[in-house]
Amino acid sequence: MSTAGPSAQQTVATPRLGLLARFSDAVPSPLQILFGSILWGAGYSLTILAGFWLRNGLAIVDPLPIAALYFYGAAAAFAPGLFLCNLFFRRKAPIPAAIATLLFLLFTHAVTAGLFALQYRIFYAAWHANFPSITWFFQLAFTSAAAVYQFTVTTLFSYLPGLPLLFAAYFFWFLRHRD
Repeated sequence: MSTAGPSAQQTVATPRLGLLARFSDAVPSPLQILFGSILWGAGYSLTILAGFWLRNGLAIVDPLPIAALYFYGAAAAFAPGLFLCNLFFRRKAPIPAAIATLLFLLFTHAVTAGLFALQYRIFYAAWHANFPSITWFFQLAFTSAAAVYQFTVTTLFSYLPGLPLLFAAYFFWFLRHRD
C-alpha cells in the first residue's frame, strides 16, 4: 500500500508554519521602526501645526505640547500599525494599499487620541471617586470616551492641509515594500 499524499501530521503543520512565517514577515526591521517612527511623528506633528497655522495663524498659547502630543502619538502608532498593515495587506496592488493606508492613518489618530485621553484623565482625576469603586470605573470610561470624542471632533479639520501628503507618502511607501 503506497501513500501518495502527505501524511496528516504534515498537513496540520504546514498552515501553522505558514502563519508563523507570515507573522515573522510582517514584523518591521528595527531601523524601519526607529527612522519610520521619527519621520512619521515629525510629519504628523508638522501636519497638525500647519493646520492650526492655516486655521488661526497658530494663535495658541504654546504649540510645543501640541506638537509633542502628535509626535509621540504617531511615533507610538507607527510600529504596531505597520505590523498590522504588513500582516493583513500583503499584495502589491493599489486598492489594498489604499485601504492599508487609511487604516494606518486611523490607527495613528486612535493612538494619539488615546494619549490625549490619558492627559485628559490626569486633569480630571482630582474630581473622580477613589480607585477600587464602580463609580471610578464609570468615570474612567466616560471621561476617556469624552476625551477621544472631543479630540476627534476638534482636530479632524486640522489634518486637512497635510493629510493628502501623509496619505500619499505612506501609500507609495507601502506599495514599494510589498511582495
